[in-house]
Amino acid sequence: MNTNIEYEQLIVRANVLRGELHPGIETVLNDMIRFKVHIEKRLEDYESFVADEVEQELGGDNAAKTSNWHSSDQICLVDPLKAGVGTPEARQGGNEVMR
Repeated sequence: MNTNIEYEQLIVRANVLRGELHPGIETVLNDMIRFKVHIEKRLEDYESFVADEVEQELGGDNAAKTSNWHSSDQICLVDPLKAGVGTPEARQGGNEVMR
């Protein structure tokens, strides 16, 4: 009998504690989600900024080279053989962007 009363008191106390903690946990989760969305938005803005800067640096006459920019993964590949890595031409500029 005494055990049942203690068990019921523990259940009541657990429910009260759960009720007190639930709003706090919900607030923390909402804050984390908002922060994550904020970071993702800023990264997306930065990627757009970098892509615009690359396009601007390459200029309009290099339109063929900008088409090789992979917007899905934001990686620009360079073929080391075509780029002439290590050659005097490579040190003077003359790298080609690979498809």
